[in-house]
Amino acid sequence: MKHLPSSTRVVIVGGGVIGLAISSHLARLGETDVLVLEKEHLLGSGSSAASAGGLRQQFAEEANVLFAMEGVRQIRRQKEETGFDPEFKEHGYLLLAGTDLRVAELARNVARQQRLGLPAEMLTPGEIADRYPVLRTDDLTGAAFCGTDGYCDPHAVVMAFADTTRKFGGRIETGVEVTGFSRNGDAVTGIRTSRGTVTAEFTVIAAGPRAGGMADLVDLALPLSPCRRQIFSTHPFGFPGDLPLVIDFDHPLYFRPETGGVILSAAETEETRNFDLTLEKSGLPDLVEKAVHRCPSLESATISGGWAGIRTLTPDGLAILGDAPGRPGLLLAVGMSGHGITHAPAVGLALAERIISGASRTLPLAPFHAGRFTGAAGAPGGVIQG
Repeated sequence: MKHLPSSTRVVIVGGGVIGLAISSHLARLGETDVLVLEKEHLLGSGSSAASAGGLRQQFAEEANVLFAMEGVRQIRRQKEETGFDPEFKEHGYLLLAGTDLRVAELARNVARQQRLGLPAEMLTPGEIADRYPVLRTDDLTGAAFCGTDGYCDPHAVVMAFADTTRKFGGRIETGVEVTGFSRNGDAVTGIRTSRGTVTAEFTVIAAGPRAGGMADLVDLALPLSPCRRQIFSTHPFGFPGDLPLVIDFDHPLYFRPETGGVILSAAETEETRNFDLTLEKSGLPDLVEKAVHRCPSLESATISGGWAGIRTLTPDGLAILGDAPGRPGLLLAVGMSGHGITHAPAVGLALAERIISGASRTLPLAPFHAGRFTGAAGAPGGVIQG
């Protein structure tokens, strides 16, 4: 068993896609005195491994759109720059609306996205039917679509970040449990682990669903809700492989092609505190009924399996990023609200710039600051697609 260093400039708690994105960007920008700690023995074995791999840029909030666009730009270049192929299927996201109110909401979002340079568009029910005849459209009022959205292999994204971290001199250790934080008054000065204490100038919590418990250890209350999300897969049955990832907000579910079949999930928001990942099939008949309603050809599909994961939601659906309020030396990259794979590359860049330069120069961190929850928080929007 290797000894941990007694000190490092940056220590990152969490070896999933978010923590590794931060370490990768730090290493690329020249900060190699970085230590990533993961309590499991495999990197990316938590929420990153349970992701559906969606890459969506169609958000209601400007900051989320900007982070997602940067994330897609980086993932599009990943194979060329790292050799790890994310298998990015740029087939788009189709967001379906069944009411006039929903169409108006999507249209406002599309107008905002277009101003930011995203090639999003609104489609009529007739246009949806023409493009995607496998979908039922007689009960729809419209849809939003972006052809540069899509889906990818999350494992390849995680491994690319890990490889870059190591290649440029960063250090990653697995099987290390963080048991506490070192403090000097309010300031966080490092961590205590199952393998010793490490002092650090910057400590970053990027622990996914465990982030709330980590924050509790420094008396920092964050409005994080870890929620179970289940994904089911079908056997191959000749389903068209170029269909977008389809989200039906009014019959809550999403589905996308996968190796001749589909994977599909409901809009689950059940909070969990025991992190149980046992697959629960009691809701499967309702999910299948909704899926067949929207895509009648799914009636011939058979379920082959599935898995459960945890996404960590915030009250407004935005992540919590940047300096922890009242805890100098502690940075947060938590509450990704189901968008971790999409946003990870941008989060990594923004946090790395904050650590190296004192501020994020490429992307805005202010909208994601934890201090926004000291006032009234709005309801989360569009978290179904996590």
